[in-house]
Amino acid sequence: MALSAGLAALGFSSLSSADSIGDLPVEPRAASWTFDVLLDDRRIGYHRFDLRSAGEVEQIDIEARFEVEVLFITAYRYAHDNRETWRGDCLKGIESTTNDNGDEFLVRGTAVDTGFTIERNEESASVEAPCLQTFAYWNPDILDAQQLLNAQTGEVKDVTIVPVGPAPFDVGGVTVASDEYLLTMRDGAIRLWYEQGTKQWLGLETQARGDRVIRYQPASLPNPPEGTSLAASASP
Repeated sequence: MALSAGLAALGFSSLSSADSIGDLPVEPRAASWTFDVLLDDRRIGYHRFDLRSAGEVEQIDIEARFEVEVLFITAYRYAHDNRETWRGDCLKGIESTTNDNGDEFLVRGTAVDTGFTIERNEESASVEAPCLQTFAYWNPDILDAQQLLNAQTGEVKDVTIVPVGPAPFDVGGVTVASDEYLLTMRDGAIRLWYEQGTKQWLGLETQARGDRVIRYQPASLPNPPEGTSLAASASP
């Protein structure tokens, strides 16, 4: 199953003290997103994003767990853990681990003066990007990006992101006015929805192999739209 680019993210362990949330004198602010992950309208797991920010520094911990059963037999498992540290809209560090149905990935990266260094499994690479970003859908500023880092594989992907237009989106049984965007890359396409006015990320949809559809439906949001049944945070 292709659950590619951006359906995961986490980590960083070699930041300077100036970029550590715990060392900042400012009281951190917190926000969380939890999504039910659906495969052809059947729930197969969750994807959770926990963000803490203090001043310009943001740290986000991401956890994804998927499991697909066929005739009561587990045919596919996916586990992803990731921590990213950002300063403003630029990625400063990342560390992620992924088990994609038995295929394991370890990604570490850090911003340097010349761009960004990445270690993926036993390979190393450097990217000349003064402000690299991941597939951080929670941050609407990535909608202007032309390149994004896949937190699972450590690969930098060329992307095109265009507005599609206003589109209704169901959130907790309530139709919410949203704006749809289409992200395209060599691997495929991802549809994204953001609440009108606030630009709060509401969900996504992409295709897996066999013309199957993966959809992220919100279970909790930092600021649930008025009238919805969602909580401000929820456990998966």
